[in-house]
Parts: sequence; structure tokens; C-alpha cells
Amino acid sequence: MSSYTFPKNVFLSHDLRHNPDLFDSIITSVVVSGTPTNDGKTFHFCLSLVTSNESSVQFDPTPSYTDPVHPMRTNLVLEWKVSADSNTRDTDLFTVPVLRNDTAGVLCMQLFNDFKVNQYDFDDQGRGCRHWCAAIFDILASLGVTEDVSSDFENWENKQYQKFGDMFHMPRSCGTFYTV
Repeated sequence: MSSYTFPKNVFLSHDLRHNPDLFDSIITSVVVSGTPTNDGKTFHFCLSLVTSNESSVQFDPTPSYTDPVHPMRTNLVLEWKVSADSNTRDTDLFTVPVLRNDTAGVLCMQLFNDFKVNQYDFDDQGRGCRHWCAAIFDILASLGVTEDVSSDFENWENKQYQKFGDMFHMPRSCGTFYTV
């Protein structure tokens, strides 16, 4: 991955920038987690490619807010996390095992090069991170990396809504993928 050029709106954390070998880790599962936003009124969702030692490459999609023409276009931060932990204020983790022995780097290149997952517009209020995560699961299933978990993900969403009420917005807010 040291010679791979990430798209301009994908930002690597310090650990991933200075240690590209972390992308050589074999992925064992894919996890979606939701953490409360600063105002505590809703959740922000991230997707993680988890390794056998519970470390992960976390994909954190957020609106750029800085593009004057398209302020809701995504900035995607990739961060190396030592463990996929959660606390009682977080949603339950949605965890899906992978069916192949791919590295984080191989999956990143496929997601960025073939599917342009970094080309996403959030809705007018900057919402849609959970929909982005669901779309990634659809892509991974189409690649044979995971099983099709669409109905499982919707069941998970319904359980989280029952647990958290209006803080877990239903129906899911949807952004849209775009082409350049």
C-alpha cells in the first residue's frame, strides 16, 4: 500500500500514513458501530475492517462542509484502531464474518478503485453515514467477501431503534453516490 495513491478526499490517520504495512493485515470481519454525536441527539456510524487480533481499519465518512459547490460531499478518514470497542451509549455492534482471506489493502483498493465509495453526498442535513455503511455491505456481498446481510442489517436497525428510540433515526437517512 505504500505506493498506492488514495483519492483526494480520503485521509489517513497518523498510524496508517507512517505504517502502511498495517494494510497488509488479513480481515476476519466487518463491523458497523454507532456512537452518539456531540449533541446526543443522534448517532454517527463508522465501518471497520477488523483483523484477527481485533485491530481494525475504521472508515469514518463525514460531510466535507468545506466544498462551496457541494458541502455535503464526503471526506473519508481511515484510522487504525487497536480494538473494536464500544460503551453502553453506543449502538450494538453489527458484525459480519468475511468469507475470503483479503487484506485491508486489497479491500480498500477495490472499494476506492472499482466502486468509488469515497464519492458520496450526504443529505441536506449532513446525514447518511448509516446508509453509506449499508451500501458497503452490499458491495462486499457482490464481491463475495461477505454474505448478503441486507435483511440482517435492517433487523439490527429495527432492534437499535427499539433500544434508542428517536435517537436512532428511522427510516434510515440516505445520501447518494455520484460519479465524476
